Amino acid sequence: MKIVPPQGKRDLDILLVLPPIWSPVMPFLSLPTLTGYLRAQNISVSQVDLSLEFFVNHVLTKPFLFRTLGKLENELIKGKKTALSEEHTKMLHSFLKNESSYHHAIEQVDNAKKTLKDKELFFDIQLLLNAQSTLYKLLSFVSTATYPYVFTFNTFNTAQIKNFRSLFQFFDDEKNIFKDFYQTFIPNLIASKPSNIIGISICTSNQLVPGLYLAWFLKENYKDKWIVLGGKYIERVLDAFLNNAELAMKICDFIIIGDGEIPLEGLLSAFKNQKNPENIPNTICFLRKTPVFPRNEYVPITQRPHPDFSDLPLKEYLSPYPLLPIRLSEGCYWGKCTFCSRYDNRRFETLPVEEAVSLIEDLSKKHQTHVFMINDDCLTPNYLEKFAKGILRKGIKVNFSLWAKPVSTFTKERLRLLSEAGFKLIRWGVETGNERILKLMNKGTNIPDTISVMRYSYEEGIWNHAMVIFGFPTETEQEALDTLRFLEKYSDCIQSSIFFKFSLLRHSHIYNNPQIYSINIIEKSDNEFSFETNFECSLGMDKQQIDNFYNEAQGYRLKELYGYPAWFYMRIREYLFLYLTKHHAHAVQRWKVEPESHKVYNAGEHVEYVFLGGEEITDDLVERLKKLIMLGGEVGTSWVEDNLKEAVYVGYAIEKERIIGTMTHKRPKEKYLKYLYEKTGLDLKGYLERGYSFVRPEYRGLGIGDKLLKGLVAKTPDEKIYVTIRLDNIPAIKLTTKNNMKLKASFTNEKTGHLVGIFVNG
Repeated sequence: MKIVPPQGKRDLDILLVLPPIWSPVMPFLSLPTLTGYLRAQNISVSQVDLSLEFFVNHVLTKPFLFRTLGKLENELIKGKKTALSEEHTKMLHSFLKNESSYHHAIEQVDNAKKTLKDKELFFDIQLLLNAQSTLYKLLSFVSTATYPYVFTFNTFNTAQIKNFRSLFQFFDDEKNIFKDFYQTFIPNLIASKPSNIIGISICTSNQLVPGLYLAWFLKENYKDKWIVLGGKYIERVLDAFLNNAELAMKICDFIIIGDGEIPLEGLLSAFKNQKNPENIPNTICFLRKTPVFPRNEYVPITQRPHPDFSDLPLKEYLSPYPLLPIRLSEGCYWGKCTFCSRYDNRRFETLPVEEAVSLIEDLSKKHQTHVFMINDDCLTPNYLEKFAKGILRKGIKVNFSLWAKPVSTFTKERLRLLSEAGFKLIRWGVETGNERILKLMNKGTNIPDTISVMRYSYEEGIWNHAMVIFGFPTETEQEALDTLRFLEKYSDCIQSSIFFKFSLLRHSHIYNNPQIYSINIIEKSDNEFSFETNFECSLGMDKQQIDNFYNEAQGYRLKELYGYPAWFYMRIREYLFLYLTKHHAHAVQRWKVEPESHKVYNAGEHVEYVFLGGEEITDDLVERLKKLIMLGGEVGTSWVEDNLKEAVYVGYAIEKERIIGTMTHKRPKEKYLKYLYEKTGLDLKGYLERGYSFVRPEYRGLGIGDKLLKGLVAKTPDEKIYVTIRLDNIPAIKLTTKNNMKLKASFTNEKTGHLVGIFVNG
């Protein structure tokens, strides 16, 4: 059957559109990549970041915000607005409680956007957080009006939309926040950029519903154009379209699977030459009810032109400098992580190093920027070393963030090179702090190597951000706790982290071999638009336990693990990266935030010191101190609780309700004194032992330990005191000798092999 495309001449061949919701901080790479290729083929193409327009020129404007505020207030006054859930009740109560403040926030919206784009104001951390607080407050109140469709800059809750029926209901829903925007903006867009084909790139779950609504809107109102869907997320939920072809036909004419360069070129040729478009590679045609699955073809990354950002309004993004995403490879060199849908994917190829360096130089000059987000799945340390040398050799002054996995070949020398070449932030696939779970994941990493790589990277001034998965099949609660303890123990060199819940992805090794992981796959799902697969696991935590642990871990991460860090309140990872281009990682790590007021302070500004006798310590305090002491890893843990309760004095430092350091004077066990006598000949009977000393990493060097030590001495002025310290622990030795204690003997700890010194006062 020959399918004749619509007739008509257009100024543009193809219009590429990125739909909401995507962060208005930087472009998404898919459109510039396609644009660069198509223009090299002499195809006239234009690209539009509709998500940027949605946020910056629609939602975050005074007319829209005051209109929404007035509508919400009127509905509440007339009793038309009723809570739809417990969550919605809280949102409405919050709105009513803070109603007057929203008027002020709306008046500040333009200043807030200006702050995020200003090269000086942006880098005032207090001004940045104030601006972010204003904008997120406004998004929150708009979400109160559009509930249950709650959204932020990078999230959109569409849990209510699970199939085409509920999708089409959303299209007509008065809470569809995109309706007015599309009806106002799209006609002007089409008039200014008339084209034959409109391609819509849907790459994340947050773009799916607004992207499909956009496609439907275009297909309903512009029947002389071909509407084409593509992007990673469309590929993930393709079955929903194939199983509902008649409904899919109402939304789009074609779906592109995989890379879009060859399909778009083929579709344009078919459109212009009135040829049958059914046999185009990577393209499923929905012009009739029985779509045919296509063959796959792609253009290797080595044969693609540079991405073209030229017609994107880079100065409109909420960033002081254009942040440009780039890729230097395709695929993954490892391809063996058992949880990944790319498992056993052998299509891995990198740009030649010289070409990669040329790409950076070209984009930096063309767009007057120095900040690049390298979005590759996984580049080899060897390639990155050569790339860094190329950047240094050409003297290109730029900065990078990167995804990587912590393998041993990230040596200290290589990480020093990366730092010198401008790498400021690395998002590491740490995944877990438990060795058994890590082996099941088959990451090709191990815990000791991870620790070494994190330490080397930290020492070279690179910020380490750990990505962590909880709820991996068969994981127990204790194993999940191991990961939390791991992150806390090494929080000096793993400065930030993000937590994910495990998702079972199709085509992963786990999906294809469920019996190995003790899972039972439940194929039937009530959500056609979810790419996750339901399953049950016979070992480890069940779903409810995982949810509970995950929620508690999120709170612990914010309050105890990092102590309300400023990077968390920046909200957007690209902002942290930008700050690291201006400030040393150690300084950023010490910025804290008061959670209610969002006031920024430096770690150590509000420290209080408490000294208690053992009998005064509550069970809750013992537990908190015990957790902190165990992070030090230098003492046996079996007697910690008893020793704290029996201590002569316990000192601890606290800032904003978070314990940040501790030290104890306790009476040593007779058995331990005998052990020391046999080792050294020192008779320490009658001495108090100073021990259980620990200060959180971001507070070290601020004199916390010195004040704790002096406070304990003041409480026990006439006592003889000794302390055991590893002789390679230089900071602890300096603190001890500074406070009038001298080395009397040393011995080797048989368990660890370390040389330990005994210091005494007097």
